Amino acid sequence: MVKILAVDDEPDMAELIRQKFRKQIRDKEYEFDFACNGLEAFQKLKSSGNFDIVLTDINMPEMDGLTLLSQINQEELDVKTVIVSAYGDMDNIRKAMNFGAFDFITKPVDFRDLEVTINKTIKFVREHRRLVAIEQELSIAQSVQRTILTQPAYYQGITELDTDVRYHPMNQTVSGDYYHIDRLKVGIATVLLADASGHGLQAALSTMQVDILNKESYIINYPNERLAYINHLLVSELKSRNFFTCFAMDIYHDKILFSSAGHVTQFLIRFQKKEILPIKPNGKPIGSLEGSVYKLQVENIEKGDMIFLFTDGLPELSDPDGNEFGEEHFLSFLKTVMEMPRTTPMRQINDLLWKQMEEFRNGSLFEDDITLISIRLQ
Repeated sequence: MVKILAVDDEPDMAELIRQKFRKQIRDKEYEFDFACNGLEAFQKLKSSGNFDIVLTDINMPEMDGLTLLSQINQEELDVKTVIVSAYGDMDNIRKAMNFGAFDFITKPVDFRDLEVTINKTIKFVREHRRLVAIEQELSIAQSVQRTILTQPAYYQGITELDTDVRYHPMNQTVSGDYYHIDRLKVGIATVLLADASGHGLQAALSTMQVDILNKESYIINYPNERLAYINHLLVSELKSRNFFTCFAMDIYHDKILFSSAGHVTQFLIRFQKKEILPIKPNGKPIGSLEGSVYKLQVENIEKGDMIFLFTDGLPELSDPDGNEFGEEHFLSFLKTVMEMPRTTPMRQINDLLWKQMEEFRNGSLFEDDITLISIRLQ
């Protein structure tokens, strides 16, 4: 039911509205309340707080319609206002619209026009409230998601590594990307980077599931076996229809052990050798097939070597013409990194990369979430 407050100092207006909308009132589509001036209307709005629409005249005693609008705005009341005023009063109607009135109808009132205007306003109110509810859900999801992602103070405290993370949700709120960086009991650190299918709230909820499964997998020693374990839990135990690409890596003082589940190509820079090594994907995405087997790969590393991990939103970033940033631009960037001093902070390197990405994007919209994890062995 839509609750409407009609404000008019004409004594017969309330009865006319009751007569013209008697069917809607009987069917409980509309519920009307009435006030004879702006002051009475404002008191009802403040005491009730659950009206959807205010229909108000402009010229009234005690408090006119424009002042009522001003009070509604000042109190930030969640109601849409429709002005009802004489056709010759266009100056005041324009002022009302500037004050935030949603629409207007003129006197003498054509009740068919009034019904159309009310229905149009109702549609707007419902859509607006639906969007507000979504924003509230996203805000809650954002708060929860922030708690599951590794905080900078933690990964920066792993002193054997210089680590910088960029986490960029497409919608600026929640993301289908997930990352977790933790210490190894024997070694330096373990990293998991995942990219859930889809975007927005549903994908963000999937990342919370990934976080639980990832932490449960810590009972297993090797990255490939952890991926297989996570996949088994997701497919066979939880019977989930979600899936995600994933890259798992353990970092030691002289080597990295890693495994990929359908994730995009990642990169290792052997700084002393001036060598860029692509880490190609292997294995099917987590959740796509029961019994999937994941390959363990090993690469030797030494101090100064850098690892660049990211989700596919980075190489798939598009310019206004639809061209993708791709591996070509990323490799070109990595070549410039090899010419920098070995002690250049990873934060500075990521700043430079992000600047190049912004220049490439040139105002085009983000079409996917992006996570970038850059690590140097110190």
